[in-house]
Amino acid sequence: MLRADEVYTCQLRGEDSTFVRFNRGKVGQAGEVHQRQLDIDLIRGRRHARGAYNTTGILAADLARLARLFDRLREMREASSQDPLLDYNTDLAASSEVLAEDRLPSGDAVLEVVASVAQGADLVGIYASGGVHRGFASSLGQRNWHSSFNFNFDWSVFEGSDAAVKSGYAGVDWAADAVAERIRRSREDLRVLCQPRRRVAPGQYRVYLAPAALNEVFSVLGWDGFGLRGWKAGTSPLQRLHNGENHLDERIEISEDIGNGAAPRFDGSGFPRPDIVPLVRRGRVAGHLVSSRSGREFGVPNNGANPSEAPTSLDVGAGEIDSDSILDRLHTGLLV
Repeated sequence: MLRADEVYTCQLRGEDSTFVRFNRGKVGQAGEVHQRQLDIDLIRGRRHARGAYNTTGILAADLARLARLFDRLREMREASSQDPLLDYNTDLAASSEVLAEDRLPSGDAVLEVVASVAQGADLVGIYASGGVHRGFASSLGQRNWHSSFNFNFDWSVFEGSDAAVKSGYAGVDWAADAVAERIRRSREDLRVLCQPRRRVAPGQYRVYLAPAALNEVFSVLGWDGFGLRGWKAGTSPLQRLHNGENHLDERIEISEDIGNGAAPRFDGSGFPRPDIVPLVRRGRVAGHLVSSRSGREFGVPNNGANPSEAPTSLDVGAGEIDSDSILDRLHTGLLV
């Protein structure tokens, strides 16, 4: 379908997921999701236009829709101006294939654990598991594929209308004992929350952030917090850290860890992503997530970050306190 002076890049996003919603510790809804989305960028010189559609799996129908999409993209492209930041990979050595092993548990195994441990509790949550697929291709001949299989169980245990404990468990290897222990611990934490409340006077306190709380912090920091563009534009929540005006504790280590296999090792423009991108070392900025457009704009090599430059596989270095000794170490501080 290409003309002689055209180049295309193409992404495919797909999933084959099973999900189960729980209400009061029992199954409230169960189902499956199967979807594929094709994203095409049609390029001529420095002009390009992008479009996407969901495939049906019927080849003849999908090819007909693709031909219509190409016609629309040509019309859009001719009406657009040149894009000085357009960049896509031309190194065919970047082709790759990763096919992870599917070690996910059966639905019955998940239900058995939840039903036994959550019995009598007002547990509300969702379990989702399955394959996530990413593909890239270009008319230059580059081909990349990444398939991973993982699960995520996210739940809260409620007491009345104003007390709840949120928890979660995710990964590629399901450990029934670990899930059961986390559910039991969330129920124990809920009993603590139901004790008479105390007013905490203003002051300085030692504070422990549990993983769920720390995750909330990093979900906010991911918005421009680690990207080159956010720093250059002055919109990063870590601006003073990037400017060298402040620093974190020297024991804090943060990286984008693509090498663990959870995220694809290529971006939407075909550029490879390194296994590790150091972001914070010894409490100071060690690097940035750099998309292809930011790399061209600021004249630095990109590291395959997505257009938003948000982390996709963030790794925070572990601390040194054993979970069973947290309260002893905290003493009269605050646990969030």
